[in-house]
Amino acid sequence: LAEACSVFGIQLVAVIRTYGPDDLNPSIRKLKQLGVQILYLTPGEYKAFDQQEAEKLFSGAMFIPEGGLSVHGIRGASEIVQSCIPHAPTHVIISGGTMGTACGLLMAMPSSIKVIIVPAWKGCTEEYVSGILNEYEIEPSCSWELWPDFHFEGFGKFNEELISFMTLFTSNTRIPLDPVYTGKMMYGIHQKIEEGYFKETDQILAIHTGGLQGIEGFKYRYPEKWNG
Repeated sequence: LAEACSVFGIQLVAVIRTYGPDDLNPSIRKLKQLGVQILYLTPGEYKAFDQQEAEKLFSGAMFIPEGGLSVHGIRGASEIVQSCIPHAPTHVIISGGTMGTACGLLMAMPSSIKVIIVPAWKGCTEEYVSGILNEYEIEPSCSWELWPDFHFEGFGKFNEELISFMTLFTSNTRIPLDPVYTGKMMYGIHQKIEEGYFKETDQILAIHTGGLQGIEGFKYRYPEKWNG
């Protein structure tokens, strides 16, 4: 988002949840290089910060909720489907956080394609996703499924098995993964293939949603595990 705002000359204010600012954090340094104004809030303040609070401080600004989960965010994410269809997949697989991108896919995906969501956090259920779909009045034409067991004990959590998988995957494909979203998604796909979940005639399309800037944060926070 910061990169896009920089390109289009739009002033961005980043609202960041933290117990204390860390100016050495790679993501924070990058935001500052891109001219982003940063507003630090404690977890309690952050939870209460909404569009009304934003309007008080920044009158007339567009408020983008965490993860982009909104009518506009879902509609924007739905456009990804047009890039999927030409590949004729039987399955489209996406990592899930707030589920904004996943809901966009479910809103527009044709009935011939199954959408699989791999949550990046612990405790996600199909009922939770259904609740968001109901809230935004989305009735999917396609079938969909949740793979809730590849979170590695929680959001942002990892272990040596995930690191080894990501390292081998990138070495073999030259496609970098991130440890929060795409690494866990690809690990899940690999496991399901090993278990025989897919038929040989299935065509899998996995959507890489980015998050790669987070790798530098993991190297910064856990150098002994990630700098290799």
